[in-house]
Amino acid sequence: IYTVLMRDISDRRLAETLQSELTRAVAVLGETLEVAATERSIVQLPLGWLGDGAMLDVVTGGDALRRIASRPAEPALATALGRLADLPLNLDSPSRVVDVMRHGQVELVGDVTDEWLEAHTADLDELARFRALGMRSLVMLPLVAREHVLGVLEIFRTTDDRPFSDAEIAAAKELALRAAFALDNARLYETAQQATIARDHALGVVSHDLRNPISAIGM
Repeated sequence: IYTVLMRDISDRRLAETLQSELTRAVAVLGETLEVAATERSIVQLPLGWLGDGAMLDVVTGGDALRRIASRPAEPALATALGRLADLPLNLDSPSRVVDVMRHGQVELVGDVTDEWLEAHTADLDELARFRALGMRSLVMLPLVAREHVLGVLEIFRTTDDRPFSDAEIAAAKELALRAAFALDNARLYETAQQATIARDHALGVVSHDLRNPISAIGM
């Protein structure tokens, strides 16, 4: 009975923590409509309560992908993430992220083994950079908005052998959903801003071209 009671208390505390962090994440994601700032927020938000590090791979057009790395407090991990983010990534890569992006389903790797890393890296250099992260477990979440996959958020643990619980996976999915809509809104806003600038430029050119013959007629 005591064990069951303690487990129940622990589960309730975890649920409260997850809900509190999700509420904070929603608030942070609503602070900006700038694409780059939104991407940086998305990749930082899971740190501490879901994982030790995170990466965000986003579709940039064509078959190219862009990787944004989180900035964990641990200097060695931050450096390793930065080195990994420097590597080019495209849709022909053996990275498991590409498969998640294509099928649009959450994927959990409860035990990140060396064999798993070897199967999903392009060469020895990339393998070495992944090994430097010291990943023990990993969850990959597609960011889906308006039936389109905008990217994949990868959350990983390096210091905790405990697997992601069902409650944590559910929270991660909710975070990914909120992040997808925030990123989609930021991209739509950026597109609208660019359209406004293009319109104003076109109107300026037309106005200038009209003034010339009108001035000649007036003379």
